Amino acid sequence: MAFKIKMTVNQAVEGCSAVVIGLLTRKANPNYHNEKDVNEYPKTVRLAITNDPAGVNNGQIISIKVKNADNLSIGQEFTFNSKTGTKVPNGEIHFWSRNGFVQIAMKGDGIIEGN
Repeated sequence: MAFKIKMTVNQAVEGCSAVVIGLLTRKANPNYHNEKDVNEYPKTVRLAITNDPAGVNNGQIISIKVKNADNLSIGQEFTFNSKTGTKVPNGEIHFWSRNGFVQIAMKGDGIIEGN
C-alpha cells in the first residue's frame, strides 16, 4: 500500500500571484505510458510564482496540465483565490517518484480567472 496525500491545486497555490511563462502542447511518450493522460490533459501551462504570501515559493516555476488553455496568454498575471479569484476547477495534485526523487504533478480543467 502506498502513502497518498489528497490535495487540490487550489489549496497549494491559494493566495499566490503568478505570471504565465509558457503554454505548451503535450506529446505522448510510449516510455511513460502517458497517452491517456496526454489525451485528457493536452496542454501544459508554466507559471512563475511572483508573490507567495507565505514567502516560501517566490520565483518558483510550476507546471499545470490542463484540458484547455485557450483563455491564457504569455505574460498574463493573476492571483489564485478559490472563492473570488483565479482557480483551477477540478485541480488535483499527485505525488510520484522516479529514481528516488519525489515529483509533483498538477492537473485540472483549466485556469479560470476570477474577479
